[in-house]
Amino acid sequence: HRYLHAVPTRRSADLVFAPTTGTWQIYISKMPDKQDRVITLYDSGGLAPWPRSLLDFPNVSVNVRGQDYADAYDKMKAIKDALLGLPPQIINGDSWSAVTQVGEMAFAGYDEKDRPLFSATFRLFIEIGRASCRESV
Repeated sequence: HRYLHAVPTRRSADLVFAPTTGTWQIYISKMPDKQDRVITLYDSGGLAPWPRSLLDFPNVSVNVRGQDYADAYDKMKAIKDALLGLPPQIINGDSWSAVTQVGEMAFAGYDEKDRPLFSATFRLFIEIGRASCRESV
C-alpha cells in the first residue's frame, strides 16, 4: 500500500474528502454496488509532465452517487468548491500549487438501481518534492 499513498486520488481523498464526508463513503478506482451515498475517485490521465522538470499535471475524476438527484448534485458541487478553493500547499513532500477543473460537472445518468450519478474531472498542478530521476530546469 506504499504506492497508494503517492497516487493523486489517494492524496486528494486524504486532503479534501476524509475530514468532511459524514455519511458519504469514499472509494478509489471502483464504485461499490451497495451504498447509496458514494464518492469514487479515479486516476484519469492528465497532461504529460514537463520534460526535465519536476512538474506533473495528473487528472483525478470524481464520481458521486446519491440517494436522489439533489443529494448527488449538492455533494458534487461541494466537492468542486472544495477542490477549486484549495490554497497552494505541501502534501507528502510535494507542492500542490493549483487544482483546476477540466470541463464542468456533469449528470452521468442513473445506475441499475435508479441512483443518480454525477462526474467531474480535476487537474492537479504538482511539483514533485521527493527523490526523482528528473532534474528541475
